[in-house]
Amino acid sequence: MKKLTLCFIAIICATLNTYADTPEGVEMVDLGLPSGTMWANMNLGATAPEQNGDKFMWGETTPVTSGSSYFDPKHTKYSGTATLKPEDDAAHVNWGEPWRIPTPWEQEELRNKCSWTKTQLNGKDGYIVTGPNQNTIFIPFGDYWNYQLGNSERAFYMTIDANRAKVYNIKGDGFVRDCGLYIRPVCMGIPDTTTYVVTFKNDDGTVLQSTRVKINGTPAYKGATPTKAEETETLYTFAGWTPAFAAVFADATYTATYKSTQKRNNPPANVQMVDLGLPSGLKWANMNVGATAPEDYGYYIAWYDLDPKDYYDNHTGCANVPKPTNHTLDVDAARINWGAPWYEPTFTDMVELVNNCTWTWTTQNEANGYLVTGKNGNSIFLPAGGFRYNLSNKPIMDRTNGYYWTSTHQTSEKAKCLKFNSSSKNVDGDDRYYGMFIRPVCMYDDTSISTSTESLIINRPAARKFMHQGHFYIDIDDQLYNATGARVK
Repeated sequence: MKKLTLCFIAIICATLNTYADTPEGVEMVDLGLPSGTMWANMNLGATAPEQNGDKFMWGETTPVTSGSSYFDPKHTKYSGTATLKPEDDAAHVNWGEPWRIPTPWEQEELRNKCSWTKTQLNGKDGYIVTGPNQNTIFIPFGDYWNYQLGNSERAFYMTIDANRAKVYNIKGDGFVRDCGLYIRPVCMGIPDTTTYVVTFKNDDGTVLQSTRVKINGTPAYKGATPTKAEETETLYTFAGWTPAFAAVFADATYTATYKSTQKRNNPPANVQMVDLGLPSGLKWANMNVGATAPEDYGYYIAWYDLDPKDYYDNHTGCANVPKPTNHTLDVDAARINWGAPWYEPTFTDMVELVNNCTWTWTTQNEANGYLVTGKNGNSIFLPAGGFRYNLSNKPIMDRTNGYYWTSTHQTSEKAKCLKFNSSSKNVDGDDRYYGMFIRPVCMYDDTSISTSTESLIINRPAARKFMHQGHFYIDIDDQLYNATGARVK
């Protein structure tokens, strides 16, 4: 019985000793990396930091010898984008727990989170790699495997030469697996859980958001888009944050920045806000942008532009704007040309006008168009001035058709617009570079609706707007906002 027990213990000991002990002189170096990864101070097979050590084929646990082949049946089990198993990890097998070959992401972290100083150590070219905590390792020039397979023949690696380090971890961009490369083992330490306070402020110093972010984390602002009250001559649109977002290694403050757009504030003296008794309470101007009378055509303006042009095609102006969703006030021709409280109607505004008014084709001071009469008896006149395209000095379909932009986009090339002739009218999409009319709208006789609320109106064209007991409200996804932009439900 005693002999059997000793035999069983011997078998267990042999099993536990499958992996060799870490060689003398090998150290785990904490570089202060965010992942907590610790790097060996020397390569696999080396006895000093400046030595290259042994070369290994990817998936082989013994150094390269003549006649070796990665087609050995032991390794044909790896295909696609597989990763090494512990039994085929040369670092794990030769040095034992907890060592292993690094991942491509750990190599990227070493490259990007440390400073690299080219130097020599005992006559060997390489780099002193200094971590965020100022601890260092020396890595000699060479190519180093990571544990990721690119395809059935190639695996990913990192090369370190006079041009510093580059991790080749794009699928198919790697060394053939039977090449001999070096290995710098890693092991997992304890991740750094340090956090720092990141504060977001408006440009007037108002704190918009304050949160804690883990070391090396990326700041993220999750609040409402910052706004700045417009001035008599200037409109402000949020442009981003300063300084630029960067990995967090200390408390940080980011301040909102704004693009300023000069307003012209020059509506004609005879512009009127016409209440058509619409359910939303929206008021329509009695003339187009650029006009001086209701029957005047005014400006032909391309969508997302502010002024008329001599040439309208898909290579100028709005066609170069990269897929905007809807207008912002700084590119709203009604707001910039006429000032507050005017803005271009949304798709929903235009549909409301079509569905809730009586449209009568008529001629007014020699201009053909529609007299649009609300249920309260008030009316506006929309002249049929066609549209502009290319170099044509005369509008296309003048006196027979009318085209009016909304602020709502349809695709990267089209935006929503009102189209009509003497027998039909609809709100549909058309090419953004066409020159069309703009008929401004507003919600109040004054500027009591805030810029943030106007932005909600413009950027959510399907939102329901309505008046209740003399007050304006906008319903967005069952959330109710008042004229100041405050949520009330």
